[in-house]
Amino acid sequence: MAAAAGQWAGFWRRAVALGLDGLLAAALLLPLAVATGGGLFEGWSRRLLVDLAPALALVGFWRLRGATPGKRLMEIAVIDIRDGDGVTTGQAVIRYVGYFLSALPAYLGFLWAAWDRRKQGFHDKIARTAVVHRPEDESTKDLTTLMREAGCTS
Repeated sequence: MAAAAGQWAGFWRRAVALGLDGLLAAALLLPLAVATGGGLFEGWSRRLLVDLAPALALVGFWRLRGATPGKRLMEIAVIDIRDGDGVTTGQAVIRYVGYFLSALPAYLGFLWAAWDRRKQGFHDKIARTAVVHRPEDESTKDLTTLMREAGCTS
């Protein structure tokens, strides 16, 4: 499986990707929070921005793009461990719910990826997913392909 999927993405590469995603989320939300005097995180908007939006974003990126923006920058992707293809919506939802289980106790489920032979956290094992390193050499792609992948054309 590893040869078909690429190299297993290591703990630190995954941690940096998570940090990059956190910075992106902060960069998007901080100006809104300042503009609303903190009111952005009260009432229904709090539920939407703090609870629902991250879930939809992560599940959507994993399902539709195979990776969050941070993972893409680190050249890693989430795959179905059984066939090396992209994850299903069900797997993405299970993986997201698994994040909460991985955080208990003391984030052990996330740390597990540091010494697991497939570099899987608990959430990966539960959802039957893995994260692989897939470096892309953009120099071999033509302009049309690059624009399509960036969402500039249909």
